[in-house]
Amino acid sequence: MYAPGRLTKKLLLIKNKLNLMNNNEFCRRISITLFQSSFHAPEAVGYHERNLLFQLNASSLTQNEDSTTEPSKRPDPKTTSILLFPNQGSQYVGMAVPVLGVPSVQQMYEEASEVLGFDLLEVSLHGPKEKLDEPQVAHPAVLVASLAAAQKLLYDNPLAIRNCVTAGGYGLGELTALAFSGVFSFQDAVRVCQFRALAISAACEGTSGGLASVTYGAGCRLQLCCDAAVQFCARQQLPEAHCSVAAHHWSTCSVIAATEEALEFLEKYQQDLRLKSVRRLASVPGPLHSPLLRPASDALAKMLSGMSLKDPIVPVVSACDVKYYTRADHVLKKLPAQLKSAIKWQHTINKLYTRKSGRGFPQTYICGPGQTMSTEPGSRIPRYRDHHMTVLWISSI
Repeated sequence: MYAPGRLTKKLLLIKNKLNLMNNNEFCRRISITLFQSSFHAPEAVGYHERNLLFQLNASSLTQNEDSTTEPSKRPDPKTTSILLFPNQGSQYVGMAVPVLGVPSVQQMYEEASEVLGFDLLEVSLHGPKEKLDEPQVAHPAVLVASLAAAQKLLYDNPLAIRNCVTAGGYGLGELTALAFSGVFSFQDAVRVCQFRALAISAACEGTSGGLASVTYGAGCRLQLCCDAAVQFCARQQLPEAHCSVAAHHWSTCSVIAATEEALEFLEKYQQDLRLKSVRRLASVPGPLHSPLLRPASDALAKMLSGMSLKDPIVPVVSACDVKYYTRADHVLKKLPAQLKSAIKWQHTINKLYTRKSGRGFPQTYICGPGQTMSTEPGSRIPRYRDHHMTVLWISSI
C-alpha cells in the first residue's frame, strides 16, 4: 500500500507518462478530461481558446466508443504530430494576411489589442517596419500570429492538433507553446509576452554588447574562446566584461552573448581562435540568454508568481534544461530562467526526434510567421531519414 503522499506522487508520474505517450485510447480519454477541466470558467479564457479546444473535444468525443484499439498498442508515430513555434525576429509587415479568413482570428487580434493598448492587427498588416520591429510590438505580434497559425491548422487539419504529443519553441516560441498548451489564458499570454519584452529592453539598456552567431571547426573549444575574451577585457581594465554561450544550435554553430569589447575581441582574433565566422545579430537588443539578463528574469518570475497557471495539456519541452513542462509550477522556474540561461536547441531537437531504428517520425508543424526555424542555420531542424515534416507558414513566400 502507498501512503497518501507517495500515492499522489505515483499518480502524477503515471499521468505525466500518459501525457508523454499519448499513444492509446485510454490516454486520449485522459487528454479529453484535461481539456474539459481547463474550462470551468469560460470568461477566464479567450474566445479563440474556447473555440479551438471545445471543437477539439467535440471531434474527439464523436469517435466510436467501442474502439477495438488495444490499450497497450502504440500508434504509428507518423500519425502523431509535434508543433514548434518561432522566436521574435520572424515578424514582417503583412504577416497576418494569410490567417485573417480563419474563424476567430479577428477576435484574437481584437483581444490582444485591448490588452496591449494599440491596434496590433493594423501594425502587423501595414507596419511601418520600424514600429513592428520594436520589442514591445514584435514579441506579441509573433506570439499572436503563431497562435493564429495553430488555429488555422485546427481548421485545415484537426487531427494534427488532436494528435499533438509535444510542443516547443525557440526563445519566445517556448512561451507561445505554453500558451498553446493551455498554461495561460490568451489574454494572460499576451500580457506576459509584452511584460517579457519590456523587461528585456530595460535590462539591456544598462549593458553594452549583444549576440553573435559563430561557426567553428571540430578543433575549436568555444568556452576557451569566451574565457580568452573575458581575460583580454580584464587586462584592459574592463571588469564588467562578459562572454558566454547563449545558444547551442548544432555541433559547429552557437550563439555568443557578450559585452561590446568581448565581441570586438572575437571578431578581431577569430582566425587565431579557430573561429570560421563571427556574425553579429543586429536585430537583438542585447546579450539575451546570459547572466546579464538576470534583472529581466527576476522581474518575470515575480510577475508569474502572481498569476493563475494551469498544467500543460500537451507536454512542452524546455530548451534550457531539455526537460518537459508537465506542471504549472515548472513554468514559475523554467520560463524566467530561459532569459538568463543558454538555449540548448541542438539537444532539444535530439530529444524530440531521436528514434530507435525502424521507428517512424511524427509530422512537424511550424506555426508562425517567416521561415527562420527551417532556413536559418541557427534554427535548422535536421532532416532525418523518413522524417515527414509538414510546415505551416504564415508567409507570403
